[in-house]
Amino acid sequence: MRYFWWNQAGGKWPYYRLQNYGSAHSSEAEIEEHTIDLTYKIVFDYKDMNKVMKIIKDRNLTVVFPDLRTELYALLVEVRKAEASYVEQLFEQLYEVTIEKLED
Repeated sequence: MRYFWWNQAGGKWPYYRLQNYGSAHSSEAEIEEHTIDLTYKIVFDYKDMNKVMKIIKDRNLTVVFPDLRTELYALLVEVRKAEASYVEQLFEQLYEVTIEKLED
């Protein structure tokens, strides 16, 4: 085990202090996570709500804006770009459910 480290000025530094110094600063650093999301508009009737909500819950989608006031319900949903084509296929398989990609 190495207890001392020689710095350029010629003095001894305890090696464990260097390890703790680096880990202390890295734990204080803020980590930013960014994902590329696509926004879709899903329009459906009340009878299809259970199927739509099941897909949203299973695929862990983010509902941006729910519009449930009219006869046809509409949801704005954010989907990760990697999963976008798969989610789009799931909603296209449902009868009387329309999905359209919104341009940002």
